[in-house]
Amino acid sequence: MTARLATLLLGLSQRERWLLAGLFGLALPVAVVFFWVIPLLDARTKAAAELQEALKLRQWVGARAVDMAALDAPATAQEPERNRVPIGLSGIEESLKAAGLRDAVSRLANREAQGIELRFDRVGFRQLTDWLEATQPRWGYVLQGFRFERSDTPGMVSAEFLLGGGQ
Repeated sequence: MTARLATLLLGLSQRERWLLAGLFGLALPVAVVFFWVIPLLDARTKAAAELQEALKLRQWVGARAVDMAALDAPATAQEPERNRVPIGLSGIEESLKAAGLRDAVSRLANREAQGIELRFDRVGFRQLTDWLEATQPRWGYVLQGFRFERSDTPGMVSAEFLLGGGQ
């Protein structure tokens, strides 16, 4: 193969060899840009977008934690105890049906010590947060743990909640 290339190059004039070298000299940087630099820039742009989304999620969770702390303190002092009784599985299920989220629930089960485990494998983030804001202050459980995981589809998450006994 090298002998054929050498024979081909020797058959060309000096001007043709310079023209061929210039063509390869131009093709190499263009190939580097297209096959290395552009994919790196795309990956950087995607990572920056994912970072912004994660920061927004963190800000939302922090705001909900502040809201929860502000709502729980006066609620226990002002609301009668009968309104703080845990609503149970059926109450949570009814609120999920009313919000149109019942089909998205993959696990809704009792836990030890009068708690509930709630899991969504794939649900709209905004729809889930609207349901949480509307029902959490009156469901009578303490949010003991939660986890959100982003899915490949924009706006969709998987979520898991551990609810403890009533207050």
